[in-house]
Amino acid sequence: METKPYLIFKHNGLLCGVEVGCVREIFFLPELTPIAETPQDIVGAIDLRGEILPVMDLNLRFGYVWEEYSVTDSAIVIEWQEVRVAIIVNEVTEVKHIPEDAITGQLSYGRDKPDAPDRFLAGFARCDADIIMLLNVDRLIRYSPDKTEAQIPVSAAAIQVDAKNLQLEIEPKLLAENPKLLSKPHVFCPNATVEEKAIFRERADNLRLLGDRENSAPINMSLAVVAEVLNAY
Repeated sequence: METKPYLIFKHNGLLCGVEVGCVREIFFLPELTPIAETPQDIVGAIDLRGEILPVMDLNLRFGYVWEEYSVTDSAIVIEWQEVRVAIIVNEVTEVKHIPEDAITGQLSYGRDKPDAPDRFLAGFARCDADIIMLLNVDRLIRYSPDKTEAQIPVSAAAIQVDAKNLQLEIEPKLLAENPKLLSKPHVFCPNATVEEKAIFRERADNLRLLGDRENSAPINMSLAVVAEVLNAY
């Protein structure tokens, strides 16, 4: 049975996988530089040896609230059709070779539009006692909802203007009740300790140095090499 290698990682209590062929580098999360006019899930950028690389927060991409980052978090650089982006994950664990017959496609929940384009999962893999969610890298990087006027129901379009007029009144109340709901962080890890901020900054400085490979490694690696890369930080 044909198998395919996946990089397995943990994030927000989920066990996820991404095809090894899409992964370019792994390193511990550095300090991010906030960028204006980006999608909500792009929380900043890093200078990766002369290349400005956008960084995606998977929580925000999947529609969850923003969570504080930790010095133990990692970044995985993925590439699809010449587009590169780093995704923030809690922990990179291993590389698994998953057989095709262990992968199930999209689950049916008994609801409409099972093939909706905003689904970021390519399938689910059964690995021993674990169920691993496999990311659809193409949709993860490229999908952007096209909300045209024609797609808005008449009833919704009719109240759209009123909703906009109320926005200034509603937003402050929502932000006061849940600061994470609508706000996008503009200061990287504002609650980090002085020591943690120094670690984040040092990582960013190291990644910025041209030709510096100490804090990253190619993905053509066995599980042993993955462990070695992680232990290097």
